[in-house]
Amino acid sequence: MKKIFVFAGLAALVLLSCQKEAQNVEEVSNANVKEYTVVISAATKTVLADGSDSDHKDLKWADGDKIAFKFTDDSVVEATVSIAGATASVSVPVPDGETIADAWFPSNSKVKPTDIPAYQGANSIDIPMEMSSIAGDVITFSDIVDWAIVRVPVKAGSNGAARTLVFVKFKNNNAGASVQVIQKNCAYTLTDDVKYFDFVVPTVESTAEIIFRDSNGLEYRRKKTAAYTFESHKIYEMPVIADVDDTGRYIWIFDGEEGPVGNPLSDNAPFTYWFRCESDYFTTMTRGSGHWTQTAWVQDAGNYKYRFGFCPTIHVSNQGRSSETWGTVSESKTTINGTPNQVMRFPVHTGNYPIFAVKITKLSLLGVSRVFRMDVNSVLAENQTGNAFIGRDMPVKYTGNSTSKTTLSEDETTGIYYFDLSKDAKFKNNSTSVTELLPNTRTLHFTGWQLQIPDVKFNEAQDPLPTCDIYWAGFFNSRSELEAFAAAH
Repeated sequence: MKKIFVFAGLAALVLLSCQKEAQNVEEVSNANVKEYTVVISAATKTVLADGSDSDHKDLKWADGDKIAFKFTDDSVVEATVSIAGATASVSVPVPDGETIADAWFPSNSKVKPTDIPAYQGANSIDIPMEMSSIAGDVITFSDIVDWAIVRVPVKAGSNGAARTLVFVKFKNNNAGASVQVIQKNCAYTLTDDVKYFDFVVPTVESTAEIIFRDSNGLEYRRKKTAAYTFESHKIYEMPVIADVDDTGRYIWIFDGEEGPVGNPLSDNAPFTYWFRCESDYFTTMTRGSGHWTQTAWVQDAGNYKYRFGFCPTIHVSNQGRSSETWGTVSESKTTINGTPNQVMRFPVHTGNYPIFAVKITKLSLLGVSRVFRMDVNSVLAENQTGNAFIGRDMPVKYTGNSTSKTTLSEDETTGIYYFDLSKDAKFKNNSTSVTELLPNTRTLHFTGWQLQIPDVKFNEAQDPLPTCDIYWAGFFNSRSELEAFAAAH
């Protein structure tokens, strides 16, 4: 099959219920109830998918669909579709002395839609259609606008409690498209069975983003950056999304050897211990009560420059290394999200938790100048032949560092700083040599993940060596979630 949309190849499906609650329709008294058969024109029912005849699917009315009818006196009523065998019919209360002047679907307003609806039913396929002809008791409906369909399959993730969705959005990233954002409100708790959200979308060339919001106010985003063409009367089905969950949510609270009582480090992140990203690794880190403290090492003695660096895993000899590798500190966790053979790769999911934040010593207290950056490294699986800790494959190698940090808050001694992996922090795509945002459609597995503070310059040599305290670090769904955590810690 022809691959048109980046989420998946062109897919066939049967169009299901188009039920939609009506608003602002009038009650009609003193009316004669008339029954009509409603059909969808051949033009609208054109083939929706490439393939053999067995793959061709047509639009069908569903029991309970709502159609709006407008009469010659400008009054509007709503009628409900009933299915009997292969026939769809509606019983319409027609005001005395009036006739049907127009009809349309979906019937969510007294005003006939002139464009694709910005709000669509959670269980419906809201293709705007209008009455194109009426002959006796048969009313034919045809398109109001051109359209395509994006089908979004989603099921419960395996990491954390199943999310209850309150809406799903399809976002167009084409300024000329109408409509830009399409929303389906719902109150649906994800299960192991696939739930389908079918979006009627404009036929444009565009990138696309799917946004889920759960009942806790968290948002989960899946975006493709390449532009693809949505062709008329065709359906594009994404692969099943099964990671709207806690994948990528890790928080370290550096309080004592194992973290605070009741909230140990080993329960909150795939790598328990952070360490210095240099050759001695552990000797400069003191795991104290309330915070851990790192002693700087000399970067350039003649120019009074020092250096700090914190990491849960480091890229050494073309593979990831954690504290277990060197054995200096006990490492209790050997799996990531329950999957074995993952210990040497650090999993990040920017679609779920794109904010990476840390609370440390206030940066302005660290010398008269300094750089603060996040550095990453990932290696393709074929570069790690024979390594027992290959972990998950990376489709693209990402390297480099970002200084695009934002200050959340500072007091006299500490600061909270974060990197937004969905907006600001970009890294080199080694396949294209383009610096770009990390993809958010899957878990990414890194061999190196570091916070670096190099070029910490003083006006004179430091004796004893300067120190930097680290209180906590972690990934957050949004700035507001980070703010709530920071207020409590």
